[in-house]
Amino acid sequence: DKEKLFGVKWIQFIESGGQLQYHDILPLFIQNPAVTAFVLNLSENLSHQPSTEYYGADGKPVCKPCQSSLSHKQILQHCLGTVLSQDAHPLIITVGTHRDAANTCSESINEKNQQLKALLLDPGMYHVLCKNETLNEVIFPVNGKSPEDKDRQIAKELRKRIAFVSPQ
Repeated sequence: DKEKLFGVKWIQFIESGGQLQYHDILPLFIQNPAVTAFVLNLSENLSHQPSTEYYGADGKPVCKPCQSSLSHKQILQHCLGTVLSQDAHPLIITVGTHRDAANTCSESINEKNQQLKALLLDPGMYHVLCKNETLNEVIFPVNGKSPEDKDRQIAKELRKRIAFVSPQ
């Protein structure tokens, strides 16, 4: 059984929870080929400065929330720079969560998509961008809490894209 593992593709997930202090050390853990998934909350504007909250094992907060001095878009730019410093051609996937609450935001998914296209398709950055071909968008909008058929279809497409990453 152990010999079967040599022919298997391994997928390693490194999750920084949006905390900038971990973004700068990502190159220590990223090995080519890499898929980088940026996860955004669609119920918040890209200009929103998110808060980080820490919870103990009992589920209670261990300190006061700390608001970032950077916006979601600035955090994405910082993380993208970190990834590009390690790999000139990473596969980028942008996942938008809370699709069900996106209409509570003053910025539409389409507006976010346009801003991210401008950022990710910058000709000065050499990378491969994984687009959502079904919706012709950069963002893969999903609702994970109570998924509908379209969420399952998008999740299936994401699994397919991630599973078929091959060495350059």
